[in-house]
Amino acid sequence: MPTAIIFDFDGVIADSEVRANMTLAESLTAIGLPTSYDECLRDYYGHNWQETQRRIEADPAACLAIEDSPTGAQAALAAGMTVVGFCGAGHIVDRGAHGAMLRAVGVHHIAQDFADIATI
Repeated sequence: MPTAIIFDFDGVIADSEVRANMTLAESLTAIGLPTSYDECLRDYYGHNWQETQRRIEADPAACLAIEDSPTGAQAALAAGMTVVGFCGAGHIVDRGAHGAMLRAVGVHHIAQDFADIATI
């Protein structure tokens, strides 16, 4: 049983990932810093799971991370957490392919929706 469950908020809890990164790319480009949507995604993903774990003072091995992006999943794996690849976000068009991509980076479990998380 995990002592901490850590969610990637944007994309798992709030499905604002696409709109937020599109707006960021448009805003940066408008001020003279040409930036693509994909560049924003690369810079956003991989937030510091180790820092989150440190702040809540939890052993990484006792943390369950729920992540929808391959890069974020890799970061949580590198931190030593058990990782659930989440495929239920609205921006994910092909859940099967997304699950395969998350499996390829090494997640421990795949959840198609929140009900699946409850069974892990």
